[in-house]
Amino acid sequence: VENLTVSRLCQERTIIAINKQLPGPIIRAREGDTLVIHVNNLSPYNMTIH
Repeated sequence: VENLTVSRLCQERTIIAINKQLPGPIIRAREGDTLVIHVNNLSPYNMTIH
């Protein structure tokens, strides 16, 4: 998770991106799967991921 500056319609904007993507990558899982997800917050802001 990090801040990323993007240019759209001749304007720069800072967004919060996951793996330099917005929206972030798809996580596919099936019922009963166990997921271990490591997140490094490189943004200066506290945040949660849902």
